[in-house]
Amino acid sequence: GGEAAAEVEVIQEPPADALSLNVSRGDGARDSGSEKRKRKYPYGPLFFILGSSVGQSYSATGLQSVLELYFTRFLYVCSGRHRQSLSTTSVNVYIALYQLCAISSGFLADKVIGNFLTQVGSNIVITIGICLMTFSSWQYTLEKPHCCLNATEGSNLDTDCSALQKDVLFSHANLHISPAVNLSLAITGLVLFAIGYGHYNAIQSVFVGDQFQEEQSKAKERSFSWYYLCLNVGSFAGEGGMPILRQSVGFVITWLTVLGATVTSTVLYLAGSCLYVKKKPQEKLHCSCKSQGRQKSTESETEPLLKDANQSNDTAAPTAGSPVVSLRTRLKQLVPIVGVFAPLVVFWAIYYQQNSTWVTQGAMMDCYLGRLHIPPDLMPSIEDLMVVSIIPLLDYAVYPHLERVLGRRVLPLHKMVAGMVCGVLSFLMAGLLQLYIHQPLEDCRGNVSILWQLPQLALISFAEVLINVTGLEFAYSQAPPDFRNIITAFWSITQALGTLLNAGIAQIPMSMTYAFFVYLVLMVIVTVVFVFINRNYRYRDGRERQTVATAEQDEPEVVRL
Repeated sequence: GGEAAAEVEVIQEPPADALSLNVSRGDGARDSGSEKRKRKYPYGPLFFILGSSVGQSYSATGLQSVLELYFTRFLYVCSGRHRQSLSTTSVNVYIALYQLCAISSGFLADKVIGNFLTQVGSNIVITIGICLMTFSSWQYTLEKPHCCLNATEGSNLDTDCSALQKDVLFSHANLHISPAVNLSLAITGLVLFAIGYGHYNAIQSVFVGDQFQEEQSKAKERSFSWYYLCLNVGSFAGEGGMPILRQSVGFVITWLTVLGATVTSTVLYLAGSCLYVKKKPQEKLHCSCKSQGRQKSTESETEPLLKDANQSNDTAAPTAGSPVVSLRTRLKQLVPIVGVFAPLVVFWAIYYQQNSTWVTQGAMMDCYLGRLHIPPDLMPSIEDLMVVSIIPLLDYAVYPHLERVLGRRVLPLHKMVAGMVCGVLSFLMAGLLQLYIHQPLEDCRGNVSILWQLPQLALISFAEVLINVTGLEFAYSQAPPDFRNIITAFWSITQALGTLLNAGIAQIPMSMTYAFFVYLVLMVIVTVVFVFINRNYRYRDGRERQTVATAEQDEPEVVRL
């Protein structure tokens, strides 16, 4: 009898005015008292989290922008064989690793050590990786290899850098480090950086959402937009500034800049530790099970997320020592989310054409604005700047206006469909522009300004925001609480698969004009498939049935500091 009573006490629910979700907060703060307590907007935690994301995004995109040059014209200059294949392989390994690491990242965050510790470990691995890459460039940069760094694409690097080769061998002789060791250091550092950033980037948006209560849906939804805006600020600075820095001061200063940004981001992230809401993986699973075992609605933080079409099958009271939620039930809850993600693999494959075929198209156009030269590969950086401008426009002007006009909430899937339509229009404009460039009546190569790419870049930027930002919020809000990191990681996997599909499409021989219209048709098909698969999707929080007035009534008052 005593043991049975003890078991009953273990699963006894806390009072209504206490947190139903066990949350560890560094400052020991707990919600208690009034049931309608006013919630403060988490400015402090978001400052540290979003600030660190800017630095890490700058490091990752900046490193990627100069990585190929580092292997072809700098580090591997002492060996003329397989130079290009090594650089291409290095770039592909970097991209594939940091995208595919999302799987293990989500599992670690949800089931093993939690989101916070996963990100701390990732930051440490990133720092070690960039330290190794910095050391691999140090000896070469001491000899100032400007002849190699400024060599043209068609130049003979083995001839141009013969003097540098002697200096490098002399430097190695003094320090007793062979070029092969330096190359190994660079590759090891690159792999560590990719693994660390992959684990960090895949789950950070979940940590942003964890800083809010579930009832603060509107504030939380906008926080994903601000998170993505910060990523693009860092990306724009890295893609635009790192090549200029590399050309001006060399690779060692470039890597030291990346190292400084990484260390600063890590310190900034750790500095806010005492302010963060840190949800432990065991507590997430325990609370989601308890919530599904309830028969009536409570003030629980997780309750609104668990009201879905399958809840009626899981209302049996929990019993000690037995799992409340079966694997079959959990998989049944995840299937609709996978249905949303699956068609987007094709979208991402087509989206990434802006970094390849669109750059090639720009090279066929007039790249001068007066005396100012606009490199074709600079246009993707302009797209980052457009994204930074579009996010607040949509969040604070377009969405609120549409909700007032329609009298209902603008749903995530509606935003994604709108994004796909923008993608269709962008490739339609790209195809028409390519037809004009290649019209047989006259030579337009030098007459068509590269600025004519701006409309298609603007449309693809709207598509990115409408799909990617919405996808992060969708993954967080629709996943069971103990699977949020894993589901968000799968969102990153769709982009990884899109990258691989894009590489496969690039191998198909076809003219550029024909390719643009093939991409257009594929985009139309995937849009239709997406609408058909998800036409009857039922949101876990029932937001499709909410009017604007209902949503505002349910939203608790937020006290802004």
